[in-house]
Order: sequence, then structure tokens, then C-alpha cells
Amino acid sequence: MPGLSPIQQTILPDILGFAPQLLVDDLLDIGYDAIAKATGALETYLDTNWLPGRPIEDQNEAYAGLVAFQTLLQSHLDKAFDAFELWSLKNVFALPNPEEVPIVLPHQTGLDLTATEQEENALNKEIEELRAKVDAQKRLKARMLLAVRLSNARTATSEARLEKLRFLSTVKDTVSLPEEIQTLLNRVTSLPSAPPPTIDAPDPTQPVWTTHAGYMDWAVKTNVEREEAAGKGSGKGKAKEATMVDAEEELRTFGEAGDLVGAKRVEG
Repeated sequence: MPGLSPIQQTILPDILGFAPQLLVDDLLDIGYDAIAKATGALETYLDTNWLPGRPIEDQNEAYAGLVAFQTLLQSHLDKAFDAFELWSLKNVFALPNPEEVPIVLPHQTGLDLTATEQEENALNKEIEELRAKVDAQKRLKARMLLAVRLSNARTATSEARLEKLRFLSTVKDTVSLPEEIQTLLNRVTSLPSAPPPTIDAPDPTQPVWTTHAGYMDWAVKTNVEREEAAGKGSGKGKAKEATMVDAEEELRTFGEAGDLVGAKRVEG
């Protein structure tokens, strides 16, 4: 702003709420608007009362004079408002020297404005560190809230499961076995452990076919020996496994060990 010191350019807008130059410009615009209205009214008068019926040369001269009149008024207005602007900035908007009369704005009351640049930089650095800490605390709070929500959801799930299984805590007290079953259980648990089963050795004085296992063993071996002898005589023979299977199937058609014992007794 012309005519204002740097201090005035900084302090005046804070005090007034607007720049002084804007007020002067608004007043100048009002003057321009008044000139435009005056020349417009004069042009309307000439068009309706003076120019009709006159030669074209007179009409052109009248319009040229109207333009010159408007230019003259605007030139005079510019010069007048330039002087008014300088006068208002030096008198109306003048401020005393801050060194003589300290100026404190309402929103600066109680502030220390004598801090050096180094102190201001240190304070700005501290403010940035505090902002970083505040941001970290906000992030931590968001994570903690999320963790609390997850914990509440898991707790609700666990409580629902506990409620479903709560009946098991009363089973021991309310359910009991009948007296007969309890007596039988006590007797069974008091019995000594049974010895491992033993296999009786065959009696060498009895024929091998008196038992089912001995009969099957004797019959299979006899049939296998017979097949092997027949195969050697003819030059053909079956595999030993196949021969034993065939022998077992053939013996099953003849009967069990009891039948063979009965036949021996009849022969004797």
C-alpha cells in the first residue's frame, strides 16, 4: 500500500478488519459511477431534446464534446482521489511510532513479542515434536479401540460357548448310577487281573487227527506229498502254494477231524 509503512500494512488490517486501500478504492468507484450516471443523463437529454432535426455535423460534434466532458471529469476525479488517498493514509490511518507508543492487538494481549528468532525456532521445533506425539497417541488409541472391540467379540463368543456347556457342571451332583450297577462295578474293579492265555501242547500219545488243527496239518501235508510225487512221475507239477490251497479245499469236502476219527474206529 502506498503511503503505509510495513508495520502499518501489517497492523491496520488486523485492527480494522479490512485494508485501508480497499476503502479508498471503493470511494473512487463511487465517484466513477456518479460521472457515468451524469454523462448518461446528459446524453439522454441531447438525444431527446437537442439533437433531433439538427445536421449530422452538429450531432457528431455534440457526441465528441460529451466524451471530452466525461474524460475531463474522470481526470479531475483521479487527481482528487490521489490527493485524498495520500491525505487519508497519512492522517486518518496513521499510527504512532511503535517505539514511542506500543501497539498491542486484542488477540495478542499477554503474548511475549520480544522473543528472538532462535527462541522462536526452538518453540516451533518443540511444537512439531508435540504434534508428532499427539499423532502417535491418536494412532495408538485407534489400535487400542480396535483391540477392545475384538476382545469384546471373542469374550461374547466364549461366554456363549460357556453358557451352552454350563449344564455339565451339575451332572456330577444330579446324575448317579443305580445301586445294582454300582455294586457290580465295585465287584468288577476288585477282581484280580486274569493270567495271559496259554496254548496247550499236543499230546504225543494221541493221533494227530484227534484235534482240528492236527487233522488239517496232517491232511494238508499228506495231500501235498501225494501231489509232489505225482508231479515228479509225470514231469508236471503245481506250485507248492497252489497245491496246499487245493489240498485244503479237497479236505473240506471229505469232512472234519471227528469224521476221520469215526472212520478209523469203524475200521478197527
